Amino acid sequence: TGGVTGTASVAFIPLAPYTVSVVAQPAILPADGASRALLTATVTDRYAHAVADGTPVTWTATLGIVSPLAATTTAGQVTATFTVGRTPGRAAVIVTAGQVRGIAWLDVSARVYLPLVLRQ
Repeated sequence: TGGVTGTASVAFIPLAPYTVSVVAQPAILPADGASRALLTATVTDRYAHAVADGTPVTWTATLGIVSPLAATTTAGQVTATFTVGRTPGRAAVIVTAGQVRGIAWLDVSARVYLPLVLRQ
């Protein structure tokens, strides 16, 4: 009796980048100079909310190249492609957003895996 009800709109304003996580798919590639991995970076603020659309992100890599080298987030995410070089080893893909970085490791193998075919 006598209560008041109402509605209010609340706008969440994303804060500056606080964490960057990076996933490479696949994470194992042959050192053939042509194989590729899809990279996805997720950038969140200190409360684990996606950063604002248009937040600038840069990519760097070892043992291969990343394209594009710079992009902007949409819903806290950004994608790129890693093209492996011909040197085997452990490749690092580093993503920078503001003052924070994330890293993904890819195994670049000199071995070529062929399917096993059994003949009868």
